[in-house]
Amino acid sequence: MKKLKASEIRTDGGTQPRAGIDENAVTEYAAAYESGEKLPPLLVCFDGKSYWLADGFHRYHAHTRLDHAEIECEGRQGTRSDALWMGIEANRKQNSLRFTQQDKAEAIRMILSDPTLRGKSDAEISRQVGVDGTTVADHRKRIIGNPKDAPPAESDTRIVLRNGKPYQMKVANIGRRPAPAPEPAPDAPEEHLEEIESYDAPSPAAPAELRDELGKPVPAPMRANWQKATAALRALMAQVQAVRKGCGEIIDQPWAVFFTHQRAEIDLRNAYHALKFALPYTTCPYCKGSLKHDGAECKACKGQGWVSKDIYESAPKNLRA
Repeated sequence: MKKLKASEIRTDGGTQPRAGIDENAVTEYAAAYESGEKLPPLLVCFDGKSYWLADGFHRYHAHTRLDHAEIECEGRQGTRSDALWMGIEANRKQNSLRFTQQDKAEAIRMILSDPTLRGKSDAEISRQVGVDGTTVADHRKRIIGNPKDAPPAESDTRIVLRNGKPYQMKVANIGRRPAPAPEPAPDAPEEHLEEIESYDAPSPAAPAELRDELGKPVPAPMRANWQKATAALRALMAQVQAVRKGCGEIIDQPWAVFFTHQRAEIDLRNAYHALKFALPYTTCPYCKGSLKHDGAECKACKGQGWVSKDIYESAPKNLRA
């Protein structure tokens, strides 16, 4: 057993195998801790640098809600992917919080989106999640073999990067001879990820015009960092999208025979969502933007005054009012 600070435990690596956090369960666990009840330790995987939370997300949030200085953990050697794999099995076996069909579907999606785990057979995955092999095969077709994930159809434009920003360049006539006009193509399937988002730095505006994702004014002390974070993260999201488009355009080139498009597609999608997860969402529900909580730097927002959507939604409902 090992005692770790909440800040030492990584919960941002996509190792939560459930569809979401059950606030009622967090409340029950917090009440149990306050009454002195001893609950099982958290399970973490240590990769030599980070402690990835594998099992115990609801207990973790109960600990942080109570501002516990240290959390008892069972440590194992393993990577972020190992933490996800172990966490799925642990959640399937536990009796205190049922592993629902929605949770199982989310667990399968996460496995098949993981570069390390998606190579496992349908039989292995079905045993780990607690479903039949056909269910996994169906998910695999939708996630990896879905037409939405296929390379985009060849077009007359190409996304290029100039000074770190994505632009569209017309390439229809480069190196081509005139050809008969093609038949009208059916509507293209909706992209799995959002369309490329261009970002231009906002023009100076009155402070009252800067609002968070809930429509509330952003407090003055954190406006500068809020704008910097939003600008930088959205610019990177656009670059990831540009690279994703570019990868789809080279797969038919003879010199790209060793390029695995599906692997790149999933990795880039994960990178995109990791960036999106970090976007400022609203004022920290714990410190209310004061940057301090109980006389010390707020652990929830790490002294920024704002939090991401995931952290906000995991906070107690009374604090989100």
